[in-house]
Amino acid sequence: MSVDLVIKNGTIHTSNNSYAADIAIKDGIIVHIGSSVTTPASTEIIDATGKEILPGLVNQHVHFREPGQTHKEDFEKGSQAAAAGGYTMYMDMPNCTPITNTLERYQDKVAMASEKSLIDHNSWAGATDPDEVVKIYNNTGNLGFKIFMHRHPEVDYPYVPELAVYETDRLYNIFDAIAKMDKNIPISLHPSDVPLADELFYRLKAMGADDYSALREGKDGMNMTLGCFEAAFLAHITGLKHLNILHLGFNEITPKPHLDFENRVTLVDLVRKLKSWGWDLHAEAEASTFLQRDPSVNWKRRWYTPDNEKLWKALDDEVFDLMLIEHAPQLEEEANKPNVWDAASGLLGAQDFLPLILTEVNNGRLTLNKLVKMTSENPAKFLGIYPKKGAIQVGSDADITIIDLNRKSVIDESKTFAKAGWSSFDGYDVIGVPTQTIVRGTVVYDEGEITADPGYGKYVDKNEYR
Repeated sequence: MSVDLVIKNGTIHTSNNSYAADIAIKDGIIVHIGSSVTTPASTEIIDATGKEILPGLVNQHVHFREPGQTHKEDFEKGSQAAAAGGYTMYMDMPNCTPITNTLERYQDKVAMASEKSLIDHNSWAGATDPDEVVKIYNNTGNLGFKIFMHRHPEVDYPYVPELAVYETDRLYNIFDAIAKMDKNIPISLHPSDVPLADELFYRLKAMGADDYSALREGKDGMNMTLGCFEAAFLAHITGLKHLNILHLGFNEITPKPHLDFENRVTLVDLVRKLKSWGWDLHAEAEASTFLQRDPSVNWKRRWYTPDNEKLWKALDDEVFDLMLIEHAPQLEEEANKPNVWDAASGLLGAQDFLPLILTEVNNGRLTLNKLVKMTSENPAKFLGIYPKKGAIQVGSDADITIIDLNRKSVIDESKTFAKAGWSSFDGYDVIGVPTQTIVRGTVVYDEGEITADPGYGKYVDKNEYR
């Protein structure tokens, strides 16, 4: 038997094992893993000597801003940035214009992504109406739903009022509708309690607080913890099994807090407790909070927390199931405002996350096996598409990320593929970089270059992948 591609002489890493082997790929599928003696012949060979081979990373949290906000990102440039960051699949969020909360809008968005995306994809549908939720899930290949419990009291984007679900009765009805279809349907949830968020927001403004630490306290403060408990309780009583709480790490204490909570309970604290009760929850670590090294908080670097050792411990303790840096681009003129209360929130993480976290692998903070678990295997399991995605196994899609763990580099925002063109980590020294990203057997990124065409990415339809 001849095959299309062989990757030889590398070290394969799974969530629980590391070993040397060759990988043979045919028709986009892994057909052989073994020694060079038994590897089939191929006309194309990648020599991975001295390199590490990971299952392709799966990013369940990107905002590629299409349709309607394509001045700051789109499916083509966003998926290129993701590929350069070692990702082979993404899930796009529904807060575009118009929001993706009806069957027709969902189908239109999937068509746009399929035309432009470099890597494989699906899109979260916005869950705002129980009847529309059922219609979307039953008539498309949709993998799951996003719920925004937050809306900004004064600014309509990115927290679109029409997309916000913060009334507990309405949230319960949506959860109940999803649970009646299938309790294993994935849900990504941005938690908040809007009345408390509004109170914190206006209290801080009245105090005269006008820095980016205050903006975090007002938007990502204790309101997120309260909203998380409300949603987790409703998920628990409706029996949902795959509720993913987003942004763990965002509402830890800021470098210069303005609001003093004697008994501060953050998302990390609450999720740790709820998991100890046996509640079915997933938790997504916002890694920018423990990968940002600069304690000075400004428009570009606003995510640092002094509690980062607490977050590393939560990682060790498996409070987190998933880990990434959210990709939610804003232009500088939208994020850098004289009045911080007018500033749009967002950062660009798809291209920078892997070099940053590989640096921490080199620092001994985590192993490559742990990294695979949290960025490939667990996301694919959460989405219900494992082991066709998120695994290096015979029969799996040949989605592979090859890294050079010893290569030194510097993050340079001028080299980002993302449309917004900046990075919160510009100038950071890193050790460890992705060198090739392979999607279904095709090299889409190779040593700084995009090597496949827009539209190569495939829609990951639940009817095929589950």
